[in-house]
Amino acid sequence: MNPEVYHVLEFDEILQRIASLAHFSLGKKQILESEPLMSRLKLQRENQLVGDALAICVRYGMLPFGGVRDVSSALIKSKKQGIVSVEEAVHIGRLGHAVKAMNQFMDKVELKVDSVRDVLDSVVVSSTLTAHIDRCFSYQYEVLDQASPELSSIRSRLRKMDEKISRAVNQFMSANAAHLTDTVTTLRHDRTVVMVRVSDKNKFKGVIHGESASGQTAFVEPDFLLALNNEKQMLISMEEEEIERILIDVTQRIALVADQYLANVETLGKLDAVFAKGQWGKLHDGVMTTIADEGIHIKYARHPLIDPKTVVSNTYRLLPPYHMLLITGPNTGGKTVSLKILGLFTLMSYCSIPVLAEEASIQLFDQLFVDIGDDQSIAQSLSTFSSHLSKIARITQHCTSSSLVLLDELGGGTDPMEGESLAMGILDFLRTRQVKTVSTTHYNRLKVYATEHPEILLASVSFDLEKLQPTYRYVEGLAGQSYALDIAKRFEIPMEIIDYSLAMKEKGKTDQQRLMEQLELAIAKQKRVEEELLQKEVQLNQSARSLETMKLKFEQEKEQLLEEAKQKADGIVNELFDEAMLYLEQLKESEKPHQRIEAMKKLEELSSMQAEVVEDADIVVGDQVQILSTHQLGEVVEIRGNQVSVTISGKLFRVKKNQIAKAKVKKAKKTLSRSSVSSAMTAIALECNVIGLRVDEALVVVDKYVDDCVLHRIKTARIIHGHGTGALRTAIWQKLKNHASIQELRLGGQGEGGVGATVIVFKG
Repeated sequence: MNPEVYHVLEFDEILQRIASLAHFSLGKKQILESEPLMSRLKLQRENQLVGDALAICVRYGMLPFGGVRDVSSALIKSKKQGIVSVEEAVHIGRLGHAVKAMNQFMDKVELKVDSVRDVLDSVVVSSTLTAHIDRCFSYQYEVLDQASPELSSIRSRLRKMDEKISRAVNQFMSANAAHLTDTVTTLRHDRTVVMVRVSDKNKFKGVIHGESASGQTAFVEPDFLLALNNEKQMLISMEEEEIERILIDVTQRIALVADQYLANVETLGKLDAVFAKGQWGKLHDGVMTTIADEGIHIKYARHPLIDPKTVVSNTYRLLPPYHMLLITGPNTGGKTVSLKILGLFTLMSYCSIPVLAEEASIQLFDQLFVDIGDDQSIAQSLSTFSSHLSKIARITQHCTSSSLVLLDELGGGTDPMEGESLAMGILDFLRTRQVKTVSTTHYNRLKVYATEHPEILLASVSFDLEKLQPTYRYVEGLAGQSYALDIAKRFEIPMEIIDYSLAMKEKGKTDQQRLMEQLELAIAKQKRVEEELLQKEVQLNQSARSLETMKLKFEQEKEQLLEEAKQKADGIVNELFDEAMLYLEQLKESEKPHQRIEAMKKLEELSSMQAEVVEDADIVVGDQVQILSTHQLGEVVEIRGNQVSVTISGKLFRVKKNQIAKAKVKKAKKTLSRSSVSSAMTAIALECNVIGLRVDEALVVVDKYVDDCVLHRIKTARIIHGHGTGALRTAIWQKLKNHASIQELRLGGQGEGGVGATVIVFKG
């Protein structure tokens, strides 16, 4: 693609802005070097990748690239047996951590974004290498003691040597304080020295390393420090040699995976560029362009370099049967902006960059030709008109029916009559070759030419005659006037000039031109009415959607409140059930009559407490009602003031009116749950059949059955266990013979099952 096209359409500025969203140099470089993909298959794959990245950015934010750098030079150095620096090694190690963080991020992404996952899966790092680098170096580029046992030992000796030097110096200073200018040491040539008065410097044996700038202090290394400093310097040299050995070892480890890591860096650069494009799309509410079979359709396009607060969105279409678009209208009205949007969005689409629109589809053109702006060249001795002609000559020589040609003010810069005729000839040349062409013009004969050919779509940018300023609205199917004199008024051109110009304009008009202007004004008025109606329709639709959203939110909140109330009620009921079971156990274990009576009363109280929840209703005797807290159905048998007597499964409950509600006509589903004490205390059979059960199974059933009988104050019950070997009967008798609530156990009599059944008589 010609770099000049990038500049004219300001595509280079778009790339700069997207590159600023990338995290490291390679990602930025890939964006700035973007080239249009002219293969449909490659472009579709790239669009899928960027589209997936856009979806991730919108829902989860950007892929974390913290710690990623371009370490290619260090990797290549390791392959060539050079030695990587500590800083380079740390960045290679951080690459492993960054990839791990990216994978953890993607594990939380609940979207079908296979294209991104596939690219990230191709990045393979060595956890062993990462761990080794972490063990050797800190993120502050320090070589850690633990990098090797030898380094740890050397540094331990260095610390002890520093302590030894410090003690020796302190003793010296205490003894010679009068000869010193300061009681701290300093370093000269990496050796510890003391600061002695210049006048006293020869009083101490040792080496003088110079004097201070003021001439007051001499830096002296006394004799006692010479040997200590020498030993320290030897240890420092050993430390440096060991660090070099460690770096050589790390370099060799890096070299083993250098090829894979070079591929990793390239892939991460690709991902960085892809997510920068995705983030651009998120920030600007952009969409991915669909690659169409033919034509252009961009709905509500916004130019990305115009202030979002003032930009006007427009819809552009160049679809069959049209293959040429002629845009007319006033200067400064947005014709050139419309032309640039079509070219810019085409380039952005071919580079898989989200465009600022509601939706967009653009065919894959083989070439994009642009002639926009004043390219007068002094160096090449070209006037504006000549510059345009040179471009148009190249366009006519190389364009095909699969090309897109953008022409601004075709035929301008020369005699109007000749320019208009030339423009018509150029358009006719392109039209007959079915070249997709978008052109702007002021020429009236070109407007007439467009109406004579059905494959040319006429459009305009509108102008507000009341405010005397352009609206920047693109109107399809309508030719626009130039409004040069109206615009001149806005720029405060003297009215004397305006009036004279208007007179000359009217004098030069033909009847056909007057008729055409009147027709254009009528059509423009009709278009404004249509736009106003459309805007009102959009507002109504937005209001309807807003109401629907509010309704949905209300229903959700209502359901949530009901669910919370139900959960709260269920919690209360479960607590009551547990309390009831506790009293039931006390009842079973109690030997004293007054304790059993007290437990039974408590159970009755708990049973009658099951229905304390909500509203009152018009209820009369005979109504079917529902206990609000437990959802049980019952029948009203008596009403006394605020007290209502309700029978449920033959048992009488007294509740308040606000604890019940009239039941719906449809039958309630029968449920069996542990959610209330009363539901566990209804409809107990007078016999329990355990034939066919194992002894352990039968005892569990019998135990529960007896508890239920006690709870319901059953007088007599029967357990059917059959004849068999008698083992089951014996086990049941052993289980029940000492039960606190049983008065008598006996075998069944005539009509009671005989020895195949046991009759239980409960205490009164």
